Amino acid sequence: MHLVPTDWSHNATKDLGIRKFGDMFWKLCFAWAVLAPLVYPSSATQGSISRDLFHDDVKDEPHAEFDDVDKKRPGLIEEILKNPCHAKKCYRGEVCTLKDNTEAECVCNTDCSLYEDAGFQVCSNANLTYTSECNLNKDHCLCKHNLPGCSQPGVSRIYVEYYGICREQPKCPEDEALQFPERLRDWIFLVMETMAKRAALGEYVDLVPREGWSEHHAHAVIWKFCSLDQDPQDRHVSKRELQYTVRSLRAMEGCLMPFLDECDRDGDTRITLREWGRCLGLEDTEITNRCQSIHQHIQGTD
Repeated sequence: MHLVPTDWSHNATKDLGIRKFGDMFWKLCFAWAVLAPLVYPSSATQGSISRDLFHDDVKDEPHAEFDDVDKKRPGLIEEILKNPCHAKKCYRGEVCTLKDNTEAECVCNTDCSLYEDAGFQVCSNANLTYTSECNLNKDHCLCKHNLPGCSQPGVSRIYVEYYGICREQPKCPEDEALQFPERLRDWIFLVMETMAKRAALGEYVDLVPREGWSEHHAHAVIWKFCSLDQDPQDRHVSKRELQYTVRSLRAMEGCLMPFLDECDRDGDTRITLREWGRCLGLEDTEITNRCQSIHQHIQGTD
């Protein structure tokens, strides 16, 4: 299963690399464990994470080309003046074109030829398989604006439910439920250990224990929380911050959503570090907030 970049033409190449790296990351994390049954009890009463998970979709935010470059870069203003599309914000499924060579406008994308490989397939919220996320976003744009070519007339929003072809979702039998937290800890530990050996942890290298790993892999559990808590870095993991993970894993892991719902014990649609640690079996003494100090160090505010 390949993860698919968005169809903003100016950002497609970079996103493709990010998605492929993410694909390798999660395959490394989970491939070895799928040989055994993986489960978690669906006992959460709130269901706060799984409910309307993509209502506030990070992919629906408008995006401009210059959003991804250094605003202080010499000559940037001149580039924008020469081509207004550099600063024009377009929504999902749209690309910027110049009208009369002077005025920037957003139109529905028509070219998804870059994503013709079968590995780019995605499943929509209507349980329809699209050949790529680019084609899904194009259809979303056409339907949103009631334009010819829309495959679902009257539907105003089409989005990716998960990566891969549409399929029957795997179950999470209760009789094997208690295995899941321990297995998830082992997955996270395996990935963190492997990345540490490859010097690929970046700023999170300080989370690698200097005197051996703990029994519950507490350092790895905290690392994963810190890496999820990114936008904003507020010591909570929100639905928005979980969307990429859910889209990547939902098709092959039926226990993921019950697990996330169970973690959010107070039903406030966010998972705190303490909730995360407890639902993964850590003792309270093992749950230490290292995220803030790492983030401050990165930003030079220590």
